[in-house]
Order: sequence, then structure tokens, then C-alpha cells
Amino acid sequence: MKTSRQFSLLVALILIGIILFGCNFFAQPASTPPSPGEALYTAAAQTLLAQLTPAGVQATSTPSPTALFPTPTRTPPLPTPTVTPVSPAQFPTATRTSPPPLPTPIPVPCNQAQFIEDVTVPDGTKYTPGVEFPKIWQVKNTGSCDWTTAYKLVFVDGNRMDAPSSVKIPGKIRVGESVNLEVSMVAPDKKGTYSGEWMLRDPDGNEFGVGSGGETSLLVEIRVVLPPDLGYSFDFAANYCQASWKSGAGKVYCPTATNLDLGSVSVDDNPIKKNGREENEETLLTRPQEKTGGTTAGTFPGYKVKNGDHFVADVGCLHDSQGCDVTFYIDYIESDGDVKHLDSWHEVYDGDITRINEDISFLEGQTVRFVLGVKANARPTKADAFWLVPSIRAGTPHPTVTPTPTRTVPPPTPTPTPTATNPPPGPTLTPTTTATSSTEPLTERPVPTRSP
Repeated sequence: MKTSRQFSLLVALILIGIILFGCNFFAQPASTPPSPGEALYTAAAQTLLAQLTPAGVQATSTPSPTALFPTPTRTPPLPTPTVTPVSPAQFPTATRTSPPPLPTPIPVPCNQAQFIEDVTVPDGTKYTPGVEFPKIWQVKNTGSCDWTTAYKLVFVDGNRMDAPSSVKIPGKIRVGESVNLEVSMVAPDKKGTYSGEWMLRDPDGNEFGVGSGGETSLLVEIRVVLPPDLGYSFDFAANYCQASWKSGAGKVYCPTATNLDLGSVSVDDNPIKKNGREENEETLLTRPQEKTGGTTAGTFPGYKVKNGDHFVADVGCLHDSQGCDVTFYIDYIESDGDVKHLDSWHEVYDGDITRINEDISFLEGQTVRFVLGVKANARPTKADAFWLVPSIRAGTPHPTVTPTPTRTVPPPTPTPTPTATNPPPGPTLTPTTTATSSTEPLTERPVPTRSP
């Protein structure tokens, strides 16, 4: 009976252990140590189990809840971090900054212009007296109003140089567009420096210039110089802007200030030639349009050729134009408009200068217009060609042969001879020598001496 009661108590304790273990198994791991009650129940169960175990029975013969269901090892919880309160004084108080006020937009005036460039006649350009030239300014409409043909370019101060007092704007120029403003002028007759100021005028008569304030005038300034008196009949270099210049791309302005790749012409007082020498005489510089076969040519005013006239010049490539390969040529235009070819010369950068000396006496008495041109054969970007003092120079005139008439004796009139008498001896005729043409060699004026 006692054994049966002990067995019942043992079963009850085992069930209690199983229940307690199941609760711990399925429960989430505790973050704190077991409570005192749980520890007390565990100790009591272990004590009772020890008391109920019969003597001589090995402890391993009785299943233990711990052996059947191992108790999971509890991991000590991590220490809870301590939050230290921070005083607000430790953080700087952010100051609210107001955004800067937007700038007040400045209204764009109706009439406003910007100077872009001098297309022709840079300040200080030299001309001989009486030369006609076009002055061209490029400006941009930077105002808020379009320009119409009612707008004008007007002269306001300085020397007008035979230009009109005003010219109309060439068509409608919208805001943001650029336009070339051209005025034809004539160089004064006297040596000196001349300048003129020009401004724009709207349909209401309001004048304005260029720049932010619209108070700056458009300026033209030239120097009138007298050509050197070298004793030549005509100096092409000194009068080069009297010629009409053109290339394959169209008109070439004299002197050329912009778009040099389309062909250019200018004069230099002291250019350095390809052989390194410096010349002290005016040299005409011509550059053909930058393409193979490109040309630049100038047609000069009419010249009446005299007996003994020669065209003389030294031609070549400038010293910094390695690869230069050009052809110089001279044409002439007769009074009826026919164009005739005089001659041509092939020149490359080879260290030599070619002397041109063409007798043009065969045109004596004719007024012709000479054409000086140059063509690029290869490497057109290096086709910098020069004409050193191209001019017409008077040589010794060719003598005119005038034949001397020979005395002619009329035949005697026959008369009857009554008697056979000997007539008196008649006069003896002496033949007269006929004049012949002179073979005196032609002499020329010397070429100006070159500086070493």
C-alpha cells in the first residue's frame, strides 16, 4: 500500500515537471533570472525525488525530467544602455536665415546696340588722296525693339569725308541680330589724320550709339599719305586701293581686315621676304582664296601707255610661307572691254625672287586697265605672295623710222634732131642713202636699292 502511494506521488511529480518544462520550452527566453517560486518548486521536486528513490536502485534507472527534456541554457541578458540626458544648451540653436531678395529686373531699352567689329578700314588705315573706300561697321541689335528701314545711320561729328549725311538701315533687323552698316567715303586731298563719328537714329529722331549707355559713337579714322615719288609712271602698290579687288568668293575689301581666308590684299612698308632680307619700299601683299586654284586679283584704273613703258616688279613668297606655290599673272582690259593676257610666272618657296620686266610699248597710245592677280597651285594656306614695287617705268623710247625720199628725175621730152650733133653732157644723178632704224639698246631706270 505504501509502495502504491509512493508511486502515485512520483508520477504526479513527473507530470508537474513535464508541465513546468513545457511552459519554459515554448515560452520566449526571459530577460530576467528565474523567480524565487520557480526555484523553490524545482528544489522541492528534486528533494522528493531523492526521498522516493528505493535503496539499491540506480539513479539512472528512473527517468529524470532533466534527462528527458534538457533545460535550455539561459543567456544572461545584455546590460541595458544608460541614457544620459543632454541639456539643450549643449546644441547651438539654428538661426533661420531669410533668402536674399531677388534683384529687381532692369528693363531693356528699346534702342540699344553693340559694336562687333570693323569689317573694313581699321583705325589708322592709310590711303592716298582721293581714294574712294567703303567704311563698314558690324553692330548687333541688343535693345527690345526691331530696327526697320526707318532707322538711319547719321553723321554726328568730325570729318564726313564726302560721305552722305545719313544712310538707311538695310532691311529689318530683329532683336539679337547683327548687321553691316556701310558708308562710302573719299580720302581727303591733303596729307593728315581724319576721323568721323556716326550714330543710329530711330524714326522719332532719337539718336543712340553703342555700349550699355548708348552714348559711344561709331568711329572711322584714316591717315592720308602721299605716295613716294620714285619717278615711276604708275605705282601699283601706292595706289592699290584704287583697284577693284575680288576673289572666287566675291568682293575683297582694300585693305582686307576680316575673312582673310576668302582672299586678301594689303601693303607693307617693310615686309621680310622669303630670303630673309628686309625691303625699304612698299610691297603689295596678295593672298588668294584658301582653296586649290583659288585666286585674288585687282583691276586698276585706266592708264594710257606711252612708248618705252615697261611693267617691272620683283615677285615671290614671304619668308614664313614654306610650301608656298603660286602663279602670278598680269592681264589687261582694252577700251572695248576685251580681256587680254599679258604674261604669268610660276613661283615657289625656293629662296629666289623673280624679276618681271615686260615691255608694254606695243600698247602705245591705248588706255588700258591692268589686272594683277595670283593663284594658289597647292597648299593655299601658305600662299602668301608679294609684289615688290610693282610699277610702270619709262624706258628709252623705241626710235621711229622715217624714210628719206629719193630724188626722182623725170624722163626727157623727146625732140627731133635736125642735125647729127652731139648734145651737151647732162647732169649726173647721185643716189641718196635711205635712213635705217636704230639698234640702240633699251635702258631702264634702276630698281631701288635693297637693304641688306
